Amino acid sequence: MVRLLPALIAWLGWYSVGTGRSAVRSLRGSASSIASKILAVIALVTLAAMLVLSWTDVQIVVRWIRGIAV
Repeated sequence: MVRLLPALIAWLGWYSVGTGRSAVRSLRGSASSIASKILAVIALVTLAAMLVLSWTDVQIVVRWIRGIAV
């Protein structure tokens, strides 16, 4: 489990940056439709919520790992 944590964190970072960049690019694009702009806003809100909830989970896992390491 502990070995997979860095891979999970790397994947989460890759996913977050890619989703954020795609949404911002869609919002800035003048050729984008209204529907794609709405979906980009939804993606950014969902991404923010996911990161906040993931941060809470990461804190729990770190406390768990520290408890095992002691």
